[in-house]
Amino acid sequence: MEEAEKIPDHRKYWESLDFTITKTVLAEGDRSQWKPRFGSTGSCSFEILSTSGIPSDQLNEDVVTKYLAISPFEFCLGSAETEVDRQLEKCIGTCHTNERAQFNMRVLSEPEYNGAPKAGVGSCAAEPEWFTIEFTLHLETLLNAEPIYKWFNETKINKAREF
Repeated sequence: MEEAEKIPDHRKYWESLDFTITKTVLAEGDRSQWKPRFGSTGSCSFEILSTSGIPSDQLNEDVVTKYLAISPFEFCLGSAETEVDRQLEKCIGTCHTNERAQFNMRVLSEPEYNGAPKAGVGSCAAEPEWFTIEFTLHLETLLNAEPIYKWFNETKINKAREF
């Protein structure tokens, strides 16, 4: 029997509340440890299966994403600067260490909030667009952060100053 068939349906499939992310677990990770929290760091590898609404060569631009530029990549949850990276951090936050999963991620790209220059008076601003990225993700390593309620006040202030 294949490993994917052994995963119960309630752990194999997941969908975000706003229906922009769909997850199918291909291989379960270490469920004895917590999933990533805000402030966690680690590394992931990925393979992009398909894209629609955006050319795949544009995914290498920092304006679109910093995480999907090279595989494997290192992350720090909560440090995303673009909508693609924020959605990708949501995907990472659903995985256990060493888990392999396939994601279908829909992203609303609003150029004025993702590094494009703001339109002046009389000029046309770029219209927001939806695009879809389908990829597999493997959460390779994870250094999990403590829950925020356990942080010292100085730690919270310093983290807020970083952003």
